[in-house]
Amino acid sequence: SWSSQKISDAILGDRLLNSPTIVVDENDITISDLQWVINGNTYILSPAFTDTIPYTSEPGKVRTDIIVGIQANELLRIQGVEGDVAVSPTVPANTVLVTTIDIFDDSIGTPTEPIVGSVFIKKSNWIDVASSGGNVTLTSFNENIRHFVIKGYSGLGGVTGLSFSAPT
Repeated sequence: SWSSQKISDAILGDRLLNSPTIVVDENDITISDLQWVINGNTYILSPAFTDTIPYTSEPGKVRTDIIVGIQANELLRIQGVEGDVAVSPTVPANTVLVTTIDIFDDSIGTPTEPIVGSVFIKKSNWIDVASSGGNVTLTSFNENIRHFVIKGYSGLGGVTGLSFSAPT
């Protein structure tokens, strides 16, 4: 049976209900105190999520992992593809994005701040690019991508030759 709360949750969509506690120690991550809604059902993280995140296999490589809430009161880390440029994995259907983390050969980056509430747009088209230094060529942007986040970790640098045009 559908209660008024469940109907309200279904209208508001999949989302995080609160900002969790995220603790990173070296390459270990612990996330606790989190609630989320998927398909009108509320989930409560129990017990806390803990994971040891493997570093990339060689210097100069970078990877982006995501952690999502699933329909089982648990979180799941989805490992991205390692390379010269990191692209976030796609958030699977019937999950809620909790955080994104850039991974290097000797460290992990600061997890992104979770987006709480209905501000989160699950189907937003964006690409998150991280580079550990050097020249990076991006040639496979999808025409549905609307937002770009480009991060540099070398301390110096810039973006050249970047242009956008409207689809025809």
